[in-house]
Amino acid sequence: MMKDTIKLTALSLAVFSRFSFSSPLEFAGGADMSKLVEAEHILPNLNDYTTNLVTVKGVVTHVCRKLGCWMTLRVANGLDVNIEVEQGDMVFPLAAIGREAHVTGRFEALNQRALACVSKADDETALMRLGFNPTAVTISHLVQ
Repeated sequence: MMKDTIKLTALSLAVFSRFSFSSPLEFAGGADMSKLVEAEHILPNLNDYTTNLVTVKGVVTHVCRKLGCWMTLRVANGLDVNIEVEQGDMVFPLAAIGREAHVTGRFEALNQRALACVSKADDETALMRLGFNPTAVTISHLVQ
């Protein structure tokens, strides 16, 4: 019984230290910083970012409380991008809220008609109407 308690305590400490972010938390090898694009450059080049990989930077504002399968990233200019993965592919911890994150992936239009409307609109909130298919994520320090 005592050995089980010690094992459980050690496992809890390992899990807690994993999510305490003393070092960046990386999924799928971490975000590709060579593909970093500022948010204000996304809409004018939206077609490029639906076919090519892009890395966006922001602050995590929400995380799925049940399975950790999605998070919302507030990017520059107050834009929110929803980052959603298949259940179990990446598990975003609640401790990510308030931390800076870099996410590499592709924007996905909901359909071609939506893409045409968004690419013609001079509306930065249009990013909310697009999905983002992440391939890699790095979550780092708390943002003050």
